Parts: sequence; C-alpha cells; structure tokens
Amino acid sequence: MRIAVDASVLETARPTGVERALREQLRALAAMASEAGSAASRHEFLLIARRPIELGFALPERFRVVDLAAHAPGRCWREALLDPLLRREKVALLHSPVLALPLALRRAPYAMVATVHEVPWREPGGGAGLELARRFRLADAARRAHRLIAVSQRTRDHVVALHPQAAARTVVIGHGVEPRFAPQPPPSAPSAPSAPPDAVTAPRDLLATERAALLARYRLPDAPFLLFVGAARARKNLAGLLAAYAGLPAELRERHPLLLAGVTGDAVAPLQAQAQQLAIADRLLLPGFIDDVDLPALFRAAHALLFPSRFEGFGLPLLEAMASGLPIVASRGGALPEVAGDAALLLDDDATAALAAAIARIATDVPLREQLRARGLARAATFRWSRAALQLLALWESCA
Repeated sequence: MRIAVDASVLETARPTGVERALREQLRALAAMASEAGSAASRHEFLLIARRPIELGFALPERFRVVDLAAHAPGRCWREALLDPLLRREKVALLHSPVLALPLALRRAPYAMVATVHEVPWREPGGGAGLELARRFRLADAARRAHRLIAVSQRTRDHVVALHPQAAARTVVIGHGVEPRFAPQPPPSAPSAPSAPPDAVTAPRDLLATERAALLARYRLPDAPFLLFVGAARARKNLAGLLAAYAGLPAELRERHPLLLAGVTGDAVAPLQAQAQQLAIADRLLLPGFIDDVDLPALFRAAHALLFPSRFEGFGLPLLEAMASGLPIVASRGGALPEVAGDAALLLDDDATAALAAAIARIATDVPLREQLRARGLARAATFRWSRAALQLLALWESCA
C-alpha cells in the first residue's frame, strides 16, 4: 500500500508538540520499515511538504520525501497540488496530522485519515474567536475521513459529542516519549535504576557538563529553577502562574527562580510588566525558544515542572517531565489527568492561593518529590512511540 503523509508541519524551524509528535511517529515507522519482514516494510511512504524538511534521522528505501517548492505552493496548495499528486501517484491513503484534508469536488480515490489534537471551543475558557476554520475542518473530516485519530480520550469525547456519526470511526492513539528524556541520577547512585529500559542514561560527570553547557547557552543561573515549557497562549495561565509564584515566601523564590521556556515575541513584554508589578522581575527567567536538542537537559536541570494550563489536548511536556524524573504541579484541565495519572500533583482549582500552595509543597516536600519521581518514571515507561506507530500502522491497514 502506498501511504502519503502531509508532512508540511515539519517545515518549521521551531517545532512545538504537534510537529514533534509527527516527527517521532515517522521516526518509529522508519525504524520499523528498516526491519525485513516487518509490517511497515510491506508499504511505501510518501512524505509531502511545500519546502525542504529536516527530519533529523535517515529514511529507509521505502520512504520518499516529495518537495513541492518548485510548484510555488500557495494558500490552497492541498487542493491545487496535493490532491492531483495523490491521484497521479496512485496513493491508497492520505494521513493529515493537523485536520487539513484537501477539499475536492471529485470523490477522492484514496482513503483519508486525520488526527485531532484538541477541540478548544469545547473546553472551559477555550474561546471561539479564531476557531471557525478549525470547526469547519473537523466537521469536514468527521464527514469524509475513513478514520479520525484523537490523541486522548478527552479529545475523542469532544469529537463524538460534536459529531456522533463519526463515533465508530474515531479512535484514540496517544503520544510517546523519546528515550533521550531520561532522569538525572539521584545523589547516592551512579545511574538511575528506575529509568525506562530504553532511556539514555549518562554518568554524573557527563550530566554536569551538559548542565553547565545549557546554563551558559541560555544565560541561566546555576539554581534549581521551577520550569514551565510552552508557548504563551492564554490557556496556559501564565499570568496566574506569576501571581502564584509571587505569593511564595521570599526565601523560596530566592532558592528557586521561575523559568518560562518557549515564551517569545510579543508575549514577553506583558509578562515582564506583570513581574515588575509583583516585584518578582529579578526571579523571572525568559530565555526564549529552547532548541529541541536542549529540551532533555532543560528537564534534567529543573527542580519541578509547573503546568497550570486550563486545558490541553494531550500535554507532551508532562510526559517528558515524568520520563526525566521531574515532579510536576499541573491543572486538571483537558487531557492532563489522562497523561499524568497519579504521577503529578493535580489541582482542581486554578486559584492563585491553591497554585501557590502546591508550588511551595512540591518545591520543599522531599518525600512527595521522590514519590512523584518514582510514579512518573513508571508511568512514562508505558508511553512509547514504537507502540503508537504500530497502532497507527494497523489503523492505516484497516482502511485499505
């Protein structure tokens, strides 16, 4: 079977969770396809993009990248270029990782699968201002796609509530965690015995070098910082996080600065202004975008992950933090409880006082930190990209 994947989201130099998820699915599929006799080795894969993409890993012979840059792809490139290409190539199935199926007057001769990452307008505080296009895309996919993939049960519930006719065609395939996200060894041990079996562990002196390089690259202090990872969208509740951090005792803030990783552009100034008003500007670290290659070191260097997002379709930073042995404070928004299970300190209330109390507790309660570390490592070990890729391949084959 010839399978096409719309890989255009990988054209960005600054990948977020959606792009990284697709990359890791493709990496796992490529590894499977390299094994003679494997299920993936029976298929051909076309990765289609509007311009050159850098995957960061080698592709086996059964994979081919199709770059449409020479055709000057415009706004409606999926209709003008992608659909004709799929017909010429006699593709059996198209997978869209971002709910963007090509619109066509003619019935498509190929099966279509689309991934739904979140349904924001169904979430409390999700808003509806810019969601019209996404609502249309979801409705279109619910009508035409042979299968819909929800990345969490929460997302599937939203899809089915909106489009019950798609219930039988909507399945949950969650994300995985990369082996490079592995824990810092505890002080008494040369390695981390509770790490996942395929995790990449390193000697303590190597990790110390890694930490020093990270701090120098992003001009960070050598302190056990409290970490947030993500873009500064309204749902991330960063204003609430700053207010809660300001409510911590001064000596706790002195020991544990607050680092907001991934906050860039126009989002920086309002947060700096709020920090000035709250008298915590000297404890707020805004290093900007953290390169993908530095994320494992960032998690290992942190003291705890703070993730008070009001909702998430999945919440990849939680999974990566757990795999890194990092204790977590998070909200119960969206799918976050599905990902965290009992391995995080989850808040029912995003009130400032409740968040501040949780931060203080996770920063200082050593038994709680160790308990969450152990639970997080065990839970993260159940999320594997190889498993997700097998599920994805089986779903594709069921559409043939």
